[in-house]
Amino acid sequence: MKTAIEMALEAGFMGHEDSFYTNHRYGDCTLELERFVELVRADEREAIIDLVAIYGGTVDLEAAIRARGNT
Repeated sequence: MKTAIEMALEAGFMGHEDSFYTNHRYGDCTLELERFVELVRADEREAIIDLVAIYGGTVDLEAAIRARGNT
């Protein structure tokens, strides 16, 4: 699972120390934000697939997925 920082950089944000910025003159980062959302969703889908692979039908997958949000 990637970190948020790794996904932000992959989405096109640039990082310097503890801040992020874009290369756009007026700060419009819509494309980077959309790409970031896609990366987060893909990462979460992979995590769900991992849960299914690990637990199969032997646990309440809904509860397992909800529990991920508490970690």
